[in-house]
Amino acid sequence: MKKRRLAIVVIIILGIVSFIKFTEINDDEYKVTEKDLMKYQNVTNSLNHGIQRYINDKGTLPEDNIFRTLILEGYANIEIFNPWSKENNKRKKYEYKITKNNYGQYQVLLINEANSKYVDIKTGDILNLKNELPDVKVIE
Repeated sequence: MKKRRLAIVVIIILGIVSFIKFTEINDDEYKVTEKDLMKYQNVTNSLNHGIQRYINDKGTLPEDNIFRTLILEGYANIEIFNPWSKENNKRKKYEYKITKNNYGQYQVLLINEANSKYVDIKTGDILNLKNELPDVKVIE
């Protein structure tokens, strides 16, 4: 009788642990809506074009408040926001940052520096910044 109870308890514990692990895995696989992905792409593309136009006109990026300067001087005409900031998901704590690769190209990404992850522009997936983009440094 004791062996049977022990077996039932072990099965229940394994079931609970498996359920917890399964939900953690699914949290990482959170799929974005098409609408949110399009918002993210619009903001990112506008900022990327604004950075390139600013550099073409001025020769370099502004020293401080890069995004604010781009918007105030008319190089980016979109409000910076994280389309997932009001939702409860893995992208909530990400911020827009400017990155620069070894070739001198600038790109805006939604980055969480605490865990070195970023949101892919094309798919909305969360990727590892260091593995996917090893030659990139964060500017802002």
